[in-house]
Amino acid sequence: MTKKEKQNLQDLILALSEKILNFEGGDVIALSEIMQNIEALLPVTQSNPILHNLTEAMFYLCSEELKDERDSFTKEISQAIDFFMEIHENEADLPEWKKNRALDWVHEHYHPEKTPDVPKPDDSSSSVNECMADNEQLAGFISDCKDRFSRAEELILMLEDDLENLDHIKELFRVFHTIKGECGFLKLASLGYLTHNIENLLDLLRSEKMKTDSMVIDYLLRGLDFAKDMVLELENHDVVIESKTILDGYIDSLTHLTDSVRPSIGSIMTQKGLITEKEQREIVKQQAVSGFEKRFGEIAVENKYADQNDIKEILSMQKQQVKEEKEAVFSDHEQKQKQERNDAIIKVRTSKVNYLVDMIGELLISLGQIHQDVPGLAEVRKISKTLQHSSMQLRTESVKILFVTVKRIIRDISTKLNKPINAEFIGDDLEIDRLLIESLEEPLMHLVRNSLDHGIEAEADRAAAGKPAQGTVKISAERRGNNIVISVSDDGKGLDKERIIKKAIEKGMIAEDAVSAMTDAAIYNLIFLPGFSTKDKADLMSGRGVGMDIIKQMVLKAKGRIDTYSTPGQGTTFDLIFPLSTAIIDGMIVRSGPNMFIIPIAVIMESLKVKEENISRIRNGTTVLDLRGEIIPMISLASVFEIKEAGQGKMATIVENSNREKFAIISDEILSKNEIVIKTLGARFRDMKGISSGTVLSGGTIGLVLDVDQFIQMGIDEIQTRIPQTAS
Repeated sequence: MTKKEKQNLQDLILALSEKILNFEGGDVIALSEIMQNIEALLPVTQSNPILHNLTEAMFYLCSEELKDERDSFTKEISQAIDFFMEIHENEADLPEWKKNRALDWVHEHYHPEKTPDVPKPDDSSSSVNECMADNEQLAGFISDCKDRFSRAEELILMLEDDLENLDHIKELFRVFHTIKGECGFLKLASLGYLTHNIENLLDLLRSEKMKTDSMVIDYLLRGLDFAKDMVLELENHDVVIESKTILDGYIDSLTHLTDSVRPSIGSIMTQKGLITEKEQREIVKQQAVSGFEKRFGEIAVENKYADQNDIKEILSMQKQQVKEEKEAVFSDHEQKQKQERNDAIIKVRTSKVNYLVDMIGELLISLGQIHQDVPGLAEVRKISKTLQHSSMQLRTESVKILFVTVKRIIRDISTKLNKPINAEFIGDDLEIDRLLIESLEEPLMHLVRNSLDHGIEAEADRAAAGKPAQGTVKISAERRGNNIVISVSDDGKGLDKERIIKKAIEKGMIAEDAVSAMTDAAIYNLIFLPGFSTKDKADLMSGRGVGMDIIKQMVLKAKGRIDTYSTPGQGTTFDLIFPLSTAIIDGMIVRSGPNMFIIPIAVIMESLKVKEENISRIRNGTTVLDLRGEIIPMISLASVFEIKEAGQGKMATIVENSNREKFAIISDEILSKNEIVIKTLGARFRDMKGISSGTVLSGGTIGLVLDVDQFIQMGIDEIQTRIPQTAS
């Protein structure tokens, strides 16, 4: 057993001793807590037969206690604890007769054939399987837990910014209290035991018996992580994996933390003026000398600090305090339930929501194909559109849920790297498709880790560069035109172009003679190549050359892209750009040859007929439009998509991409502005570049919705391929 494990074991025994000393016969709740403490000892003592036997005997004695007098019970348990500590601390030097004395006590007090079947944390897996005949019940519990954990994490991080906010503490208490109650119903002993201990800590904070500080925040976050892991194991395996040494150590430490704050008989006597703090310490010493055979109150009476009536009054005060705390818990819980009844939440599978959205979309398409002046048709269309918008709201979620996770990661990494970090979040009220949020989570986490590890300098380096000691990371979310842009910015050292080039050449990713023709953007894009890393030595955070490649693959899979900007000595920005995913958009319908295209209204600046005198060709072969003195590159739908039946292309739609650059999209005809119901593309068009989705227009004609950013890039690439031919 390691020194740390020995200390944890000793702390647990001391905490148990305190509970035994303060135990009042018939107090079922207190007895349950004592048994839980002893249960936690069982896995720790497995390697020592004598200690394990003592622990089992103590557990058995607790299970039989209600039939006995309090005094005899506490005396016997105290004796067992005395044996336990002596063997634990001095086993190697103890004579055999002393060990035999402990075993004699076990034989006298422990009768395993009578031991009641009390569920232990290690039995939770079988308990789960027995009570989980209905898998939906378990699935519902897991789903609810995930939502509650997310809210709990948000509350803890908010509490860290406002340590005295009782509203946050009370809500946190209710979250863990609810989970604990459901664990009891489902017989999830381990998770219930963990949440019970976290609840105890929150109870002390709620009643202002303990101050919230950074250590408390660490305890809460660590406990939340353990709870998440246990639910994840439950989800993946239908069992909770028990008896983890680290978890046991955490609970022991947490129990010690909370027990040390709870008012004891001694502290109450001191508050009442019956004894001084010095006299309180002296009584504790006398307790230790007696092997905890005497209670604090008994010694106080013997030393004439108090009489029996005083002790009875203090015990009554303790009992009343417990009662009041319980009533407060139930009162809070009842109030919460009332609120929930007034605004009930119904959980619906995403697939069902998607089906509803699709059906309403079909309805709108069908209505759009009816041209007759049917009475009431206009009203039906209006109602259908309202339903469309309302149903879409069911599929959207605030990016705030992402930002909470990011904030937690920044906090943890900042601590690990010993870098003070200020995290700024902008646009957390933006609502986007839930599926996009899921796609964003992992790449965003990777980018944040990269910024903190590679980007933000150490304090000494920042001081040398004239920067504040605290680095800054900004996470923002905004809608730009027809795109959602999530940005990660830092005020670090920026990307080192020369070092990137050197590493890329060393790894054979680029040829040395190709460097001169590369733009800054092209150089920065090298960091997303598989196996690329500028870090000489890998560590737990980075340096293995897999992170940035993974980010790119994830973003591409979600039909997004990454733009990178960096200034040496000032910092780096990564923009994650995704097409806006909605079921209905406002779009301009344009025609090129027989093909119909939809340009999202959100990116359109204006539309006009092109006059020949306003068109010119610049040196690199690009055709441009002179619009009131502003030179705008022209990109033809017919040219990019190779539409042979297209006409001369006399209509221009001026658009702005996500970088706020203007381009003119050239078509044969601008038809109309309409609300477009987005449809999923079939296999034929799914991987078609420049197209984000499709729709069914009136008359059953298929229309393709442009991914404007991607289409413009295709146009630029197409122009560049023609430059050599133009030059010749």
